[in-house]
Amino acid sequence: MDVRDFIQQNYHPYEGDESVLAAATQRTRTLWNRLNEPDPSVVEAFTRYQETPMMLSAMAPRRQAVLAACEQFRAEGPDAN
Repeated sequence: MDVRDFIQQNYHPYEGDESVLAAATQRTRTLWNRLNEPDPSVVEAFTRYQETPMMLSAMAPRRQAVLAACEQFRAEGPDAN
């Protein structure tokens, strides 16, 4: 199957507004809030190295926290609140 051709043949831009979207569920808001909490290890690394470029390894703890939160969200199932 030619995926590029399929997309080009079947893609139609949506020209309406956001009124077709459902509001975020409590579960989605909980996950969003958890992912937006400042990670102390990243804040500390940023504070310590604000004069020099931050190393990517400083972001590893945050990436692990995000992956763990997403895995927990997935494990709880689609109907958990």
